[in-house]
Amino acid sequence: MSDYGRDPGASALLTDLYQLTMLKSYFERGMNEVAVFEFFVRKLPATRNFFLAAGLEQVLEFLENLRFTEDDLGWLAGQPGFDARFLD
Repeated sequence: MSDYGRDPGASALLTDLYQLTMLKSYFERGMNEVAVFEFFVRKLPATRNFFLAAGLEQVLEFLENLRFTEDDLGWLAGQPGFDARFLD
């Protein structure tokens, strides 16, 4: 199945490879608990004294509905370390 015409910003692969390898590590260890991640910036721009995060509700909705397509899984299958057992 091809994802032609799908919103390219909706791909589950638009994440850091580190997050995918951590997901695999949790899977291999049988960890099924909720994982917690932080959202932060290391340094504010020189002209800014604060940071405002907006749209968090939409981000959470996006993450709750995020799915790997057949094309996504096919690409991952071609990468080192992502075996069929994990991808299934």
